[in-house]
Amino acid sequence: MLEAVNLSVADFHYQEYPACHFNPVRSVATDWRERGAHCLTHVRDTVEREGIRLLMLTGPAAVILLGEEEAQRLSKAAGRVDVDTGSKRLPALVMRSPAALIALERKRLRLKEQGDQDEFARVTAQEKEIKSSMLQALRAALGELNV
Repeated sequence: MLEAVNLSVADFHYQEYPACHFNPVRSVATDWRERGAHCLTHVRDTVEREGIRLLMLTGPAAVILLGEEEAQRLSKAAGRVDVDTGSKRLPALVMRSPAALIALERKRLRLKEQGDQDEFARVTAQEKEIKSSMLQALRAALGELNV
């Protein structure tokens, strides 16, 4: 997908939310907010140090920053939102996680082997739609940044 927009993995700075892995069953909403705020300080430091101009939010990072409902809503169509890092506002693309796409690809391949043509066609169409929306959102964001 990166090649389709003339990018490579080297063009990105990957940062998982540090110190944000905890047991969600024993944690209450206040714990999530406090840990999310703590994690945002790490993001702000990285944004400033690396000169980052666009964020890509997936999985738990999107949920911690935006809340579960908003993260799910935006990720369905690779939506765009501005994120306040504390020092500046940055555009952010909210996308399906790479793990979710890999799981969908595996499901498609399994369905192909099983010969379930109807479900295979449905999952294939879903996979294409997700990837297409991700590419469109990425192209639009890169256009805004004049990359």
